[in-house]
Amino acid sequence: MWRRLGSYFYHVILLAVVVVELAALAALVSTFVFYFRSGGVFTDYTFLKIALGTSLLCILALIFHTVFYPEISDHFDFRHDRQYQAWLQRWTNVLFKLEDLPPKPLPPVAVKALLDQRALLIGTDASLLDSLVAFYQLDQQWLKGLKSRRLDRRLAALAALEAAVLPQTLPAVLAQMHSRNLLVRISAARCAVRILAAVPDLHPRHKAVLLFVRTLVKARVPAGMLESILSLEVRASVPILECLFQRQSLPADLLQPVIAAVGNLRLVEMAAKVATYIETPVPAVRVTVLQVLVKLGYFPPAAWPVLRQFLYDTNLAINLQAVRLLMLLPLERSKPLLWESLGHLRWEVRCETVFALLQYGPLGIQLVNEAVQEHPVPAAVQIASQFQTNPGLPINARVQEWLGTIV
Repeated sequence: MWRRLGSYFYHVILLAVVVVELAALAALVSTFVFYFRSGGVFTDYTFLKIALGTSLLCILALIFHTVFYPEISDHFDFRHDRQYQAWLQRWTNVLFKLEDLPPKPLPPVAVKALLDQRALLIGTDASLLDSLVAFYQLDQQWLKGLKSRRLDRRLAALAALEAAVLPQTLPAVLAQMHSRNLLVRISAARCAVRILAAVPDLHPRHKAVLLFVRTLVKARVPAGMLESILSLEVRASVPILECLFQRQSLPADLLQPVIAAVGNLRLVEMAAKVATYIETPVPAVRVTVLQVLVKLGYFPPAAWPVLRQFLYDTNLAINLQAVRLLMLLPLERSKPLLWESLGHLRWEVRCETVFALLQYGPLGIQLVNEAVQEHPVPAAVQIASQFQTNPGLPINARVQEWLGTIV
């Protein structure tokens, strides 16, 4: 805080000094030019003394802010850190009933220390700190900050509520998800997920989850940020994602981050629900679906009839993910499609196919060797021949040798 305000005032003072100096210099020059042109004698030294005194004060102000400002700033930072550490220790003493409650009102550094302490605790200790928030009426201050017209105050209030995770503040936080400001919507969504994680007995049909999902569908949050938000808290994300999957339809801009969050959290139990969107017409969503299925190690039965179509899709990412999805099947079943994809038109897909075969061990290596002699497509013969089989080396070493060859 001190450095931010100090830097602000420093630039304001610097600008004022420069303006005053230029004005004094311009006045002096114009005065002397006037007297010299008129042939008069300059006898009034009062103006000259004022101009020189102003210049001297400006120079002293510059010297002060240049020489002493860093030292003063460091002193304030050091004092703030000491106060912060002291308040951390004081809240710990209060928690273990070694010290009485501090008097009202609390300074900002005490509130920050209390929130940081709250983030480290769970269970009974956390509930005790929640009671301190209510005792000092900090939640009322933060809720009041949400109504401020200043963006920084609203964001600061949302950050404090996210750290405090007070379930009773959820409706006010969700209201901020309808804000016109994107930063406020993102911060409110993060805060809401943190709060939901603290709600006891959370499930997909919980009224708090339903309210959050209805708000999320209407709010406009960028897909990348939404994916990160839905991956924050497993305890809250699981019922939220289940509730979203239970809806009849989801917009494409919401569906992609929802599916990606399932992969980020490794929610294998939701793999079948993700697989229902494998034939979605939106290429970006389809790529995400295939990526998540590969990450979860789940091959859906519905993928087999359309897998060859995915291998020859115009989207390269879909081609590559289809090959990786084939790796989840036994070689006896995936062999026909992998053999065919060795002759794919795209070099990247042919390389990915060789990678897939290498994962099967000796049987996959044997198939690559057979492709050198028997594959009808010259491109397949070329990519397979670049993999130099050396029985004396382990598979990983042969992969590295092959990579060195193709690079």
